[in-house]
Amino acid sequence: MQERQETSRTISLIAHEDDGHFVINMHAFHNATLLRKILPRHLTAPKPLYVDRKAHHFEIAAGLRVTQTEKRARTAAKAAATRQANKAKKQTREVATVEAEPEPEPEPSHDEGMETSGENTCHGTSKRRRCED
Repeated sequence: MQERQETSRTISLIAHEDDGHFVINMHAFHNATLLRKILPRHLTAPKPLYVDRKAHHFEIAAGLRVTQTEKRARTAAKAAATRQANKAKKQTREVATVEAEPEPEPEPSHDEGMETSGENTCHGTSKRRRCED
């Protein structure tokens, strides 16, 4: 049935053979406290991941001290190489900019930048010119 009408469409379902065992995710329910009250304590008691948590923590920390020291050394070497490469690029850009710059033209005085051609009066250099009629 689909929307109160018979259809020839079928839906695949999973049929569980063992209906006596369930897994309940206590952290997924908003009413987990109510479930803990109803279920017996041996079913809801937290189970430790490691028997000696502190010893496991110290073991992991000792391994990380070695790997983190190596990682920091690699990162520092990479950063130094990057700084050196950037410094070299900056120096080549500065040299190329100095070589490519033409001699600056002297700024015309107020009288020199003024041209008169017929009726029009023009002010400014050849790149930017303001003409008045």
